[in-house]
Amino acid sequence: MGKIIVLDELTANKIAAGEVIERPASVVKELVENSIDAGADNISIEIKSGGIKYIRITDNGQGFEPDDAVLAFDKHATSKIRVAEDLENVNTLGFRGEALPSIASVSRVKLVSKTAEAPVGVCVHLEGGDLIEVSEIGCAKGTTLEVMDLFFNTPARYKFLKKDHVEASYVTDAIEKIALANPDVSFKLVSNGKTVLQTPGNGDLQSTIYAIFGRDVATKLKEVKYEESHINVNGYVGDISLMYSNRNRQIFFVNGRYIKNKTLSAALDKAYSTLAMKGKFPFCVLSVKINPMHVDVNVHPAKIEVRFDNEGLVFEVIYRAVTSALFEDRRKSSIATPKTIQNHTQSTERSYDTKPVTFETFEQYLKIKEEEIPLEVEVEVEVEEKEEEIKEEAVAEQIPIMQSAVEVAKETVVAESLPQENIIQERTENKKRENEVFEFARIIGQVWNAYILFEHEGKLYMMDQHAAHERIMYEELRRIINGSEPMVQMLLSPITMELSPSEFQTLKNNFDYFARLGMEMEEFGTASVIIRTLPTILLDENIHSFIQEGLDNIISGGETSLYNDETIFQMACKAAVKANKRLDLREMEELIRRMSTLDNPFTCPHGRPIVIEITKYEIEKRFKRK
Repeated sequence: MGKIIVLDELTANKIAAGEVIERPASVVKELVENSIDAGADNISIEIKSGGIKYIRITDNGQGFEPDDAVLAFDKHATSKIRVAEDLENVNTLGFRGEALPSIASVSRVKLVSKTAEAPVGVCVHLEGGDLIEVSEIGCAKGTTLEVMDLFFNTPARYKFLKKDHVEASYVTDAIEKIALANPDVSFKLVSNGKTVLQTPGNGDLQSTIYAIFGRDVATKLKEVKYEESHINVNGYVGDISLMYSNRNRQIFFVNGRYIKNKTLSAALDKAYSTLAMKGKFPFCVLSVKINPMHVDVNVHPAKIEVRFDNEGLVFEVIYRAVTSALFEDRRKSSIATPKTIQNHTQSTERSYDTKPVTFETFEQYLKIKEEEIPLEVEVEVEVEEKEEEIKEEAVAEQIPIMQSAVEVAKETVVAESLPQENIIQERTENKKRENEVFEFARIIGQVWNAYILFEHEGKLYMMDQHAAHERIMYEELRRIINGSEPMVQMLLSPITMELSPSEFQTLKNNFDYFARLGMEMEEFGTASVIIRTLPTILLDENIHSFIQEGLDNIISGGETSLYNDETIFQMACKAAVKANKRLDLREMEELIRRMSTLDNPFTCPHGRPIVIEITKYEIEKRFKRK
């Protein structure tokens, strides 16, 4: 007997559910998109326990006929396409007919629906994909669909779900993106009985952005309105003050569908290339309307990826759309725009019927963006030869030299053969001797308002005040973030911070973490917090940026801590005393005192030297006394 069998329908549906339904947010996304396809302009979403135990979607769309309400739960049953050729011209958000049967196969589902013409509605009840009951029911026009006990019959899938509050934040994030794509639809999201998000549905995208991201973002936008080669680009981009550490706030839609696409991201990066700092990403909500014949949405089960049949042209149009918005004010005030912008903003009518544009440059640009990682270069050094050269020069000039790489290596080998307690004792003594340079320093003064001169045991030292303070700030920040108790300052004027609903939920779930950092917070309105205390080390920091950075690290996925080393580097650099700042004697003494307490007082977090040592011999040699 053969080994291959045809799976039964229930098993096949459960496997398909793994492709379409990953978590409660996937369920909500699919059902809300069905509501939009049904013509609804008012959609209410209610979840409990992050959507794991309960989801309810209510809309005022066209509703189901009784026969269709049952048939909709059959595999590949859909009203949106009829033949394979229709896939080349998809104008709806859903089209495969997979969502409802996939959801029903891994949960308990109740559907109540009524059309405008029907005297009564229909109620359909399913459990694990099995039809339990079909009955008539009195209800308003539209559809209400309840999904309960998600993955109750697939424990292998259930155990991979995250905590309730994390799943709730994923649901909120999904609704935010759908709301931004459909500003003419009013959305209301309720989580555990509390309204998390509500949009006006008045057709104004800026009002929707205000409802989600708050006033601080909504008032710093530049409108994008551009059309070329039958591609229409609308939406908003942020001014140069709206920059973030990742792409979480770069939102693109193609024909009303939220997507992720390297072509669109690369075009945005190129438009901001002369405005944004390296490692910072601008805000955008951009909607691209394009003939469905020229875009393939049937690439990914979740329909989050698309392919264009002319990537180069799409890149150029997005680039010109964004640059025209960014430099509009300059053109109005007769200030010359960069030559490249002038060249790109000249209108050239193209269509998909013309010869495709050359995209050598575009491909190279994408490649650069994908490979923007430092290359590891192996360098072979002839250590023995270099060592001899250094020693010969030192003997000739009678100048004390630092240990060579070979000597360090030899010491390491010897150290490895010593008992562990001897190694620890030797390292402790070495560290003590190193720190004595700062502990017993005699300050001479400050030069060029950037370097502190001091003397110790007949040697002159020059210390970079910015690099020194940066190292101090870095180590203190790292200790606090790793759990040390900070010094806290009560704020005379508390700080208010507006967030998007998904960011607010993430922050609320991490109130305890921020409290350990010395930040006392409490809810202030629907999606705002008020901050009453700060750790003293962050008093001069941009606290909004600090909190936003941590939230972005969590939301973007995978970060075990809100703040990684690179983030701490940047904060320390911004907070450190700058060059060209005059310091009095007490400030210099305090800086040097704090340096004596550090584990590594000789290099800044970026690896640059903090202190330069100048011996008496070197100075005497310059004066020709030796």
